[in-house]
Amino acid sequence: MAPKPIFVGKPSIRLLKDLKSMILETSFQPQNFIEVKWIFNGEKITDNEKYKTRVKAGNATLKIKNPTINDSGKYVCELKSSKNGSVKQNIQVEVLKDRSKNAPIFIDEPSENWIEDKNGKKLILKFSIQSGTTKAYFSWTKDDEPIKSSGRVLIRTKEESDGKYTASLEIRDPDSDEIGEYLCTVKNDFGQLQAIFNLEGEISPNAPEFTRKPLIIEKEKNGEHVTVFDVAFRTSDEPIITWFDPKNNILTESEDRMKIYLEKDESAENMYTAIFELKNYQESDNGIFTCKIQNKTTKEISLAEIFLNIEF
Repeated sequence: MAPKPIFVGKPSIRLLKDLKSMILETSFQPQNFIEVKWIFNGEKITDNEKYKTRVKAGNATLKIKNPTINDSGKYVCELKSSKNGSVKQNIQVEVLKDRSKNAPIFIDEPSENWIEDKNGKKLILKFSIQSGTTKAYFSWTKDDEPIKSSGRVLIRTKEESDGKYTASLEIRDPDSDEIGEYLCTVKNDFGQLQAIFNLEGEISPNAPEFTRKPLIIEKEKNGEHVTVFDVAFRTSDEPIITWFDPKNNILTESEDRMKIYLEKDESAENMYTAIFELKNYQESDNGIFTCKIQNKTTKEISLAEIFLNIEF
């Protein structure tokens, strides 16, 4: 059965250049087999000279041309599935009649850009604004938590002489930890706007592919009890395997308890099995173990989680 439709993250409201258009945008899952309907003050919205709706890759947008104070009110985005009912999201919009033309506005709308260089892949979240004659200030958050530059994350703001700013957030070799909602708030003395990015963690077609569910096998080996974690996968690249314990510590081989190795299936193309053997498990070993498989060349990552719960 298909999953029930849900909204992902918060909706966004954007004013485009010269204040001639306003865009309401929201994200949802699953991306397929969902009917999207927009409603304003109880009336269904249909495409015309005033309104333009669009649905693409899990994003629903409503573009309002020449917004006025009469466009203020409650907008509803409704997701409908033929088998799982519907769900609604309310978006309250207030169009200010006296909004200053010196408040920040978008010049280039928010975009996600993947770039590959000699150091690997990076994801760049980027947009440009016009701030008039007053200085603009930028602040980034991820899932409502402030973001600061680090070894893998770089925040840039470039100011031009004519009041134009370009803001970007660069993430080096992003993995599952980077999935979430990114928000950049821009303020000046006359107002503010927000750029919202929803990273949903879509898997690259080149990422390692699991060929079955991970296995836990119990066996006796040289008179000792051994728990074997078995992860089968396919990749056309050279795989790099990293195992993590339930406390997210990287696991390494030890003569007394742990053995880690990789088997290549010579009878099938690009097939592998990652093996982690744990001798004489203890109650403290219970929890979720993670097997991280990364392509050496193209850097795509897939994660397998294995839950171990032995009753003592």
